[in-house]
Amino acid sequence: MAFPFAGGNKYAYLPYNEHLAGSVEFLVFEGPGRGDRFREPLLDHIDDVVEDYWRQVSGYLNQPYALYGHSFGAMVSFLLARRAVQEGFRPPQRVFLSGRVPPTWPDEGDKLWKMDHERFWAGIKAYGGSPEALLRHPELMALYEPMIRADLKALDSYQHSQPAPLPVPFTVLLGTREKITMQSAPEWQRETSIPLQIHQFEGGHFWILDHVKELTALLLASLTGVRAV
Repeated sequence: MAFPFAGGNKYAYLPYNEHLAGSVEFLVFEGPGRGDRFREPLLDHIDDVVEDYWRQVSGYLNQPYALYGHSFGAMVSFLLARRAVQEGFRPPQRVFLSGRVPPTWPDEGDKLWKMDHERFWAGIKAYGGSPEALLRHPELMALYEPMIRADLKALDSYQHSQPAPLPVPFTVLLGTREKITMQSAPEWQRETSIPLQIHQFEGGHFWILDHVKELTALLLASLTGVRAV
């Protein structure tokens, strides 16, 4: 089960399916205010976001599953795993946390939602990954800006507590040039009682767009021992 990055919808990881070869069912969920749920009000507090996703995924927790998310989606994955364990559901086989600093580390990027239009988009552009077609068309920017702001505000609303580490294996994924680094990534170990796995890929925050084949191979190998094609 997968969860999009800030402003993303269920099509965010569409290229992944080309490499998974039917070995796993790759389900991508989306929040309100985007995609098929465009007419629903946006959510901008992390508790509401997690509750919304929980209602979507809870019916799948009686079978083996893993959680994957990039950036905003990584925090959603982490919090859903924590809720599953706390409420006595089957825990995920593994949680893949991509492009997100550990919850014990502050992330100034979350504050972009407070910025004016120009500084907001300058910050988003600095992350990379935004299609040039989007940045050249004010009407598209106006469409996506509320979605991205809501997701960043939700991240900023998170207040970390330190419950017992989860009995769930974590794999942390990061680029060579992004906010999470090889110095901060090991701090995710605080959240799991199982030794952490860390994999780094060449690129900035949206390195996932350039390493789809390698990333899906890693996901499959971690869960099934089968390599992607």
